[in-house]
Amino acid sequence: MTKKILLYTDSGKAVDLQMKVTEIKDQCNELINIYQAFSGDLVQTIEHWHGLVTDPVKYFDDYLIRTVKLNIGGGRAINTEQLALLAGYDRANFAAAVTGMPVDIINCEPCKKIIRRRTKPAVSRSSYNLYADLLTFANGIFNVDRPALENYCQRFSYYAEGPAQLQRLKHWNDLKDSLQAHLNAGHIGPAGAQIIADFCKLRFVNLKFHLDDLTVRNDVMKQQTNIPA
Repeated sequence: MTKKILLYTDSGKAVDLQMKVTEIKDQCNELINIYQAFSGDLVQTIEHWHGLVTDPVKYFDDYLIRTVKLNIGGGRAINTEQLALLAGYDRANFAAAVTGMPVDIINCEPCKKIIRRRTKPAVSRSSYNLYADLLTFANGIFNVDRPALENYCQRFSYYAEGPAQLQRLKHWNDLKDSLQAHLNAGHIGPAGAQIIADFCKLRFVNLKFHLDDLTVRNDVMKQQTNIPA
């Protein structure tokens, strides 16, 4: 197995990604809850979900057309607004809910059952697609795919690999240890140690020399890995 040593993890990017994935997951479940509250229909498969998230109002209309049976002759198009009124579905408030418009919370029963982000439209297909591989869907509910997310976050970690990178990392550690030994032996004082640390791009805290992770990462990653096949 090829040796590799962790240099630096950009925890900020990892946390930011986790927050974004969680937010998208919540938005997906919110859209499902809105649709189910207004239609009474269940989103049971990922194919159903794809249809809903692509165009919520069209998906709602298609459900009405499938569910409400009317005999309309002459090949005339069905007016889904009128169809919804005839069948007792509140299409207007559904459309408002998924487009971020105000809803009639007093007279709309489904509106009282849903939780939504006010003045914000439902999650878009493009936003969902960005994080779809980091989500799971089962029993009509989205959850964060923790193993997939952890694996994805590995790209925010940087490793020293191959002789050149490992040798450069050793150089930095040797420098730190050598300066620490000089300090411990009394050859330099704290004030001088701080000056040296600044010059060498190290950190000096509580009488200890430390590597600056970001500086070391940038320097080590410049080296060719040359990992044996």
